[in-house]
Amino acid sequence: MGKNMQIDKMWDTYLAVLEKHIPKVAGFPYDSDDHELLDEQAKRHYIKYNVIDIPSRCSPIISALKKYRKVENLKGLSLLDLACGDGAMAAYIYFKESLDLACGLELDNFRITVFNEARKALAPSHLYAVKGDANSLPFPPCSFDIISMIDFIHFAQIDLGKLLVEAHRVLKPSGTILIHTAHRLYPIHQPTWIFGLNYLPNKIARIYAAYKKVLPRFLNTKINSPFTIKRLITEAGFKKVVCFNSHGQRGIDVYMHSHIIVLARK
Repeated sequence: MGKNMQIDKMWDTYLAVLEKHIPKVAGFPYDSDDHELLDEQAKRHYIKYNVIDIPSRCSPIISALKKYRKVENLKGLSLLDLACGDGAMAAYIYFKESLDLACGLELDNFRITVFNEARKALAPSHLYAVKGDANSLPFPPCSFDIISMIDFIHFAQIDLGKLLVEAHRVLKPSGTILIHTAHRLYPIHQPTWIFGLNYLPNKIARIYAAYKKVLPRFLNTKINSPFTIKRLITEAGFKKVVCFNSHGQRGIDVYMHSHIIVLARK
């Protein structure tokens, strides 16, 4: 089966699996089974974001990885995607780049169920779904060429410094870590989209958010500055830390985008 046919089959498979399981899908918090029921509009948004938009979401990430590693493709490499959700991004990169192996780690039971059903239907040779906690990675040292954290660290309750040390442990020598995240320098808070919330002290931010009728769970996240992320990466033992913008490009406007892509090597 050709690469494009595999990807087309992947979309059909994920849509079928999600249609089977929705309307009950995972909401916040991600690390529990306290799920939310979605109405039809939210259901369409969930499918769009987690299936239909995957190629456009993956494109700058793949581009940044190739530029950073100075390669034309990622063929033959192994990927660990932390907090992989339904696994569609890991699956897409696996097929698109002809990876040797891709593994998604996820704590949420619903998302692991979706990933496993899609994976079994696709029957790829080396695409795996693992239920586990990113704070303690269940893998031996030097297991992966690439570890990705995509739209993860600004939502999850994690010790980023500890997680980066764990990522360093399971990366192969000269392996690459990639973080795609919202950052504190951008004036609009993610995911509330409230202007200026990033710049306020936590107590004042909560009062302001309550005035705006924002659910408190959206404030139980830590939006780091790019400089904090780079410092923690360096302290974990990584080298050659480089930032790209959300389009997978370097330049003076990197921090003017809502999200950044940070890469480093072991």
